[in-house]
Amino acid sequence: MRKIMYYVHQSLDGFVEGPNGEFDWAQLGPELGAYSMSLTERADLFLYGRTVWELMSSYWPNAEAMNPDQHAIEFAPVWRRTPKLGLSTTLRSADWNTRIIAPPTSSPRSRSSRARTSC
Repeated sequence: MRKIMYYVHQSLDGFVEGPNGEFDWAQLGPELGAYSMSLTERADLFLYGRTVWELMSSYWPNAEAMNPDQHAIEFAPVWRRTPKLGLSTTLRSADWNTRIIAPPTSSPRSRSSRARTSC
């Protein structure tokens, strides 16, 4: 059985985004960059929801040209070659070695029904 490793940037008070939904506060210095790469080296698949997939796929394919910092130079080729799995009810296809899967049904009524019966 494979392990799922969850890695996310969050502030000390537990928030991922700013008060207006922005994600402009995270700073990836050398120490955090090295830690991030050490986690990445152990991964054989990246797992994303639609929103994060759209953010990642808009940046990492050409990250070296947009932000030539050390982390971008090291991580961009890893991101491009690593298989990815997108979990979404709205995405139908994705590039960059990504497979999209969706739940068997996406109706709110069936999700509600499943939630009640799984208790």
